[in-house]
Formats: sequence, C-alpha cells, structure tokens
Amino acid sequence: MSTVADNKKSYHSKSSFSFAKDGNSRGLKLIKTNNTTAQEKKLVTFGEQISFKKISETLKTGESYIEFYGYGDKWYNFLISQQGIKAFRLNSEIVKDVSFFRVLIEEGDVEKLKVVANRLYKELIEPLDLYLTNKNLTIIPHGLLHYLPFNALYDGNKYMVDKFDMRILPSASVLQYIINNKTDSEQLLALGNPDLGYAELSLPFAEVEVNEISNIIKDSDIFVKERATETKVKNSAGKYNMLHFASHGTFNSAIPLDSALLLAKDEQNDGVLTVRELYDMQLNVDLVTLSACETALGHIGNGDDVIGFTRGFLFAGASSIVSSLWQVDDEATYQLMIRFYKNLTTMNKREALAEAQRQLKATYPNPYYWSAFQLSGLAI
Repeated sequence: MSTVADNKKSYHSKSSFSFAKDGNSRGLKLIKTNNTTAQEKKLVTFGEQISFKKISETLKTGESYIEFYGYGDKWYNFLISQQGIKAFRLNSEIVKDVSFFRVLIEEGDVEKLKVVANRLYKELIEPLDLYLTNKNLTIIPHGLLHYLPFNALYDGNKYMVDKFDMRILPSASVLQYIINNKTDSEQLLALGNPDLGYAELSLPFAEVEVNEISNIIKDSDIFVKERATETKVKNSAGKYNMLHFASHGTFNSAIPLDSALLLAKDEQNDGVLTVRELYDMQLNVDLVTLSACETALGHIGNGDDVIGFTRGFLFAGASSIVSSLWQVDDEATYQLMIRFYKNLTTMNKREALAEAQRQLKATYPNPYYWSAFQLSGLAI
C-alpha cells in the first residue's frame, strides 16, 4: 500500500487514505487514529443476548447453526439443529492458525494455504462432521473467527463451499431483529466506479458490472462515475429493495464507525458514506451487496458485536448483506457478481452466492479470488 502523495490531498475531510498500487484491487485503507469510544460502542448494541431456545426456534427445515465461543486459549463450538444441541471443546491453536491463514490468503501459495485451511477444518468443523447432515449452514463466529472465510476451509478433499451453502451472522442476538423485506417486485439501485478524483482509483470492471447487472434485474437504476454519489444513496436508497455498491471500501480498525464506502462527492455530501451514517438511515431493503473491499470486517468488541457495515446495514433495516473480508480483485469480483445475480433468478441468496463461488472457483482456483464474499442476515 502506498500513501496518497502530498500533492494529492485527502479525498475528504473525515480522514486520510492510502490506496493500493495495483489498480485491479477494489479497496483503500484508512490510516488508524483513535480508539473506539464508549459512546460509539453504545450505537451498535442490538439488545440482550439470545437464548439457545430462541435460536432453535428460528431454524428452518434442513438447516444447522454452528456457534463458536472462545476466551483465552479455550474454544468451544455448539451445533444447533432440530435434533437438539451438541457442544464440543476445540483445539487451542485456533487464533494462531487463523492469523496465519489471513497472511497466506494474499500471498498466492494455494498449496500452503490448503495445509492451514485443512488444519482449521480439523480444529473447527471436523468434531461436528458426523452430525452435519444439512446442506444449509449458519455460522456464528466469535472473536478472530469473524475474519475467517469458512467457505475456504478444506477437509483434505473438498472446500466447505463444495459441501455447504452458508450464511454468517455477526452474533446470535441479531436473529431477533432481522426483518424480512422480500417482495415479489425487484427494484435495484446500483452505483459503480464512482469518480473519486484520481485516475488510479478507477475500477473499470465495476462499471461493467453494474451495467450487466441491470440486464439481469430489469427494474434497475444505474449510476456510475460522477453520478454515483453519496447524495443519491441518502435521498433515494429507501425507494428500492436492492442496493448494489461496486466501489472502493475502507475498514478502519481504530474507529470502526468511520469505515466507509467511497462514492462521488457533490455540493451536498463529501462522498464518504460511513458506518456511523448508516445508523441515521432507514432502508428496509431486501439485499445490500457491497462489491467492495473489506466491507465484512469490523471491530470485535467485548460483547463480540462486530462494528462494521454488516451490523450497520442490518441496523438500518436491510434483510441481507453480501460483503467481503479482504481487498478483492476487480475482474474476479465482476465475474462473481454477475454469476450471483444470475443465480438469484432461480435460487435463494445463500444458494446463489455459494453456487457463484463454486462457478468462479473453476476459473480461479485460489481462494483469494472466490472466497472473500459472505452472506449475512436472511438466507431467503
């Protein structure tokens, strides 16, 4: 990552950015500043913890939940299905292996990655193998596991995405707050390749992406370059039941509520749509797709609430969010998204994303390209 040159002042007034040298990567990084304040933490609390009984009441036929919990070097997982609850004590090397996995995912050595992915599978999933009879899985991570793409764990023969259709929940407590906004009609607002003022930040495949998606979702309004503004989102997003952002995104680990989607600026807004601003919005949309970098990440608080785009959009009323765990490749993301939206015409969201990842994996075997995106919220 290289810092924006001195003669290129910060794109906006809220923070300073650095951007990737590789123009094919969707993502900027915020420079760390202060720690999250107590007031900020209060903004992201959904409510009291949910009981296992309430979780089991949300189960659909053919679905299982896997919830993880860790403190110190002690880790546990809980398998919740219509047959009951099972608990397992896990290996204590999990944190080290997750950190190593995240290093390897961007280095490009698939064979080394498979070794660690297999070790993590044995540590996290293998104790449950005998009981995983349902294809649909809901994963509720804890701590550092929020940064792990479970679809890329490897059993020695297959990746998890080859065996399961998955969704991720930031915590079990959100289950009681997610609203089903699905309707028979589909109206899409898509913003792609917003003009950020620098040629280095252009995302040509993002522009192609939103235009091709408009051919799949017929009732679509598409805005690109200087028309893909933050103002358009704030003024119009509530009129649609699907939102798609094909842009740069940032994750600020120091101040998670300042994490942002970067859009075009105008006289009314600076073009930086932050997580903080989502808490003032009322969207009630069925699907938000964040075809940008690191949008699934968040600060892991003491209560294991992930402060990030997923929780922000859920709070604003979205039923489901598709977001990414690292800086994603522009062209591969374009291909994944086109497959995802095509699949949505005949599949639910969980099936559509998993199948799109399997399809992309045939072209890009490296999990870096196909495993970054995950579905949170409702699976239907």
